[in-house]
Amino acid sequence: MYRRTRFDIHVERDDLKSSPLLEQKFLDLLHTEPRSTDGLQNWMLVPFEPIFESLASTRDKSGLSHTLRDFYSRVTVYYTLKTVDGTLVPTPSPEVEKNEIPAYELSASMAYDHRIKGTDFIRRCTSFEPSEIRLWSEDPNDTFSSYNKVLVNGGTPCFFKKFAAGKKTAIREINAYLRLEEVKTRELMFVPRLIGVVKAEGSDYLLGFLTSYIGNGTDGYKSVDKYATRPEISHELKMRWAVQATFTLKLLHEAGIVWGDAKADNLLLDENNDAWLIDFGGSFTEGWVDKEKADTLEGDIQGMGKTLDLLGVTQWPKFLPAADAKPPRSFLDYIGDYTTPLAALSLCSAALGFIFLRRR
Repeated sequence: MYRRTRFDIHVERDDLKSSPLLEQKFLDLLHTEPRSTDGLQNWMLVPFEPIFESLASTRDKSGLSHTLRDFYSRVTVYYTLKTVDGTLVPTPSPEVEKNEIPAYELSASMAYDHRIKGTDFIRRCTSFEPSEIRLWSEDPNDTFSSYNKVLVNGGTPCFFKKFAAGKKTAIREINAYLRLEEVKTRELMFVPRLIGVVKAEGSDYLLGFLTSYIGNGTDGYKSVDKYATRPEISHELKMRWAVQATFTLKLLHEAGIVWGDAKADNLLLDENNDAWLIDFGGSFTEGWVDKEKADTLEGDIQGMGKTLDLLGVTQWPKFLPAADAKPPRSFLDYIGDYTTPLAALSLCSAALGFIFLRRR
């Protein structure tokens, strides 16, 4: 994606045979780093620099903010890389595709939770149209690099999640957020809030939904999965993430809500290095939750256990005895069996401080 244009670039070995050097370079990049395609992608993009420069010189200079509608009204152009006189040359295809947002129709029969009718979504959620949602980017000259970070209501940062995995997943996730708003321990959970649903222009078809933004400043999205094994991450910080994650999972289970795709990649870190549970669409990820345990409390426990293993927590912390127990006693019971007294005191202090601030 560059500016408002998506580039679909193809390269085939047969198209490079007229240049043995380029053919060998392609094969080297393709096979030397099978788990990373960055080198190959960068090599493929070099011939497109003049095209990108041309797009940059003709960018929209109106000064107007781009919206989610603008992002989805972009076009896709297709290129094939071929060799001409020993040089990689982009060869355009006449095919041009205009992208539209996949939308799902609302109906009562779509309700995943029998307690909430599908048609109740519009009445219970604030609704937005794509033209009302501004794209948010650190680079004002390239606001089309992402559609997930957005601004609504005059500047409130949100995360936009489009519905791409099917109707059941979409309904399940919104149901979870709606039910969370009725739980008395909601303020103690490290779970984003539902801000609203996004509808197709002039209809009740759902495109996705908005939640409160969980990010880490200019670093964008950071997950426990990517930071748990970094040498600069202290043991105390890992323990803090473990407490926050298991504490939140306990409250979710007491509210009758299953996390679903339980894994460290679904624990996002905010700018204060707090760990937040995301993704209530269900399903499972191989290696984290067994298929037969998908969308169950047992599956959540299994995924959380592997997350604790990743964090270096050698003993599972005790769950809170009750959701309405007094926070000081609960947290002492909660962390006392799996950490040192000094670390327990530090974690308890941090937890009580968080609870105090959330209840103010």
